[in-house]
Amino acid sequence: MQKLSFGLIVTAVILSVSGVSASPPGQDLQWETPLGAVTFSGKAHGEAGKQCTDCHDMTGGAGGLFQMKHGEVKRTMAEMNEGKGCGACHNGETAFSTSEPTACMKCHQAK
Repeated sequence: MQKLSFGLIVTAVILSVSGVSASPPGQDLQWETPLGAVTFSGKAHGEAGKQCTDCHDMTGGAGGLFQMKHGEVKRTMAEMNEGKGCGACHNGETAFSTSEPTACMKCHQAK
């Protein structure tokens, strides 16, 4: 009975951890926008001292700036300039601002 309980606990932990993270920490994510592809560098953000939980609710709840499933929430530049999504940190204080006219190419890579 003890072996069965231990096995069930290990299985539950593995399933819960694998379901929490849509991509491993440090991985790059990319999506297309009208201004060109945007790549989120998990490595660069990690090197800047950021952790997944800074932006994501790791409990599976609806909290955090972003859902854990890539592409679930679409943000406009206007929303980011209001401090939503990436704009929560990219506000000109914590990191470069999404509204800086010369910052577009820091995120958007023209085709």
